[in-house]
Amino acid sequence: MPFHTAVERGMLEHVFWKVPYEPALPLYLGLFDTDYYEMTDEPGYARVRVEPADFSWPMTGGTITNAVVIHFPEATGDWLVPVVYFGLFDSNGDIFCIDLLDTPYLIKSGDVPIFGIDTLKVKMADFQMSIDYGIMGHNAFSNYLKDRLLRHLFGKESYDPPDIWVGLLTDDPGDVLTNTNCDEVPGVGTGYSRAYVATTDWTVSMAEAWNDTKIEFDEALADWGTIKHFALFDTFSPLYAGNALLHGPLEIPKIVIAGSIPFFDITVPGSGAGQYDELGIGFTIL
Repeated sequence: MPFHTAVERGMLEHVFWKVPYEPALPLYLGLFDTDYYEMTDEPGYARVRVEPADFSWPMTGGTITNAVVIHFPEATGDWLVPVVYFGLFDSNGDIFCIDLLDTPYLIKSGDVPIFGIDTLKVKMADFQMSIDYGIMGHNAFSNYLKDRLLRHLFGKESYDPPDIWVGLLTDDPGDVLTNTNCDEVPGVGTGYSRAYVATTDWTVSMAEAWNDTKIEFDEALADWGTIKHFALFDTFSPLYAGNALLHGPLEIPKIVIAGSIPFFDITVPGSGAGQYDELGIGFTIL
């Protein structure tokens, strides 16, 4: 995830708490060396202002690129180190995101650093922290949510966060998670339905979020099979409707049989908590 922790926290509070989050636009493009230091001491260097119209409509899968050619001021001397990363700052001067260039640039005196269309790629990562705060796992935004958040962050359109329901999945839906391909437990004759989680039932801290109240499902009227993953949706009913938002694995798969009442307990972050390097959603096992 290339976004600064403050931006990640703002996104999580927006999605889970419905707290308004609007980046301070316009953005300013900067260049960085291999150690993430901005090229501020290199002769002729200056940041370049960019507008929402300068970026593409996000591509499915969570990537947004520059839609126009971007020119930096002419270098007035040789730059001592190559340009390896680019970054964006908000209008308050705070770092917004940093991502890797496809090709490093070595700038000489008289060069005008130019970046052609689609050469500056900001990618919203597929994989996030695992839900058990210790074992690396697959806890990802859906492509739908990645694209909606990128449009919001880059001023292309607003994203009004919906209510959130938790669903149970019998398999890993993968990175192309949608409401229809997620192997959700069938609802007809099984007693299964998604469980609502209020905004007050989430904790958001830095770049992590987790449930701070028990999430209980209806009693199983038939065997549901082995539950391996969970997903968050923006619609309660009918099943396989609305949009899938996020998903993640259970630390230990759980077999749900008729007569049982599945639940997620209150998440208590373990030894991995506090490592706020990437976005994560926390659930304890059923």
